[in-house]
Amino acid sequence: MSAQLALFGERPKGKATRYAEAFLAKNPWVYDAFRHHALALIETRERKRYSGMTIVNMIRWHDPRKTATDGLPMKFRIGNHTASFLSRMFLMEFPQHRSFFDLKPAEADYWPGPPGWEFSGTPVRAKDDDRPEPSWYYRGPAE
Repeated sequence: MSAQLALFGERPKGKATRYAEAFLAKNPWVYDAFRHHALALIETRERKRYSGMTIVNMIRWHDPRKTATDGLPMKFRIGNHTASFLSRMFLMEFPQHRSFFDLKPAEADYWPGPPGWEFSGTPVRAKDDDRPEPSWYYRGPAE
């Protein structure tokens, strides 16, 4: 499989990655709100760990701003799968808070950040994710 990846270059993006990039390009304020809430929770020091999904729900239910969904395949205010991408964006920007989110293996583990984002770089992977390649990227016949 790695020979195929070397032959074709970069991994093809999965459906969730394509949606998250399109959603965040249309709604950059969502990550700004996520960052604001995460840093506020870290500063209070009430909890050592927190859920990215809970922060997304705080934004979803308590922020009056509308999300732009024109041209996107799903018309949700903020899709649930977006939480894993927002959490990893936060950890790319603030690597010193790596232990704040308990990451589970997800498609976002292989995402280097949205195109053109200043903190894009090495993907943030879950600690226990030792899978060599994610199954959803492989599109060829079984070996």
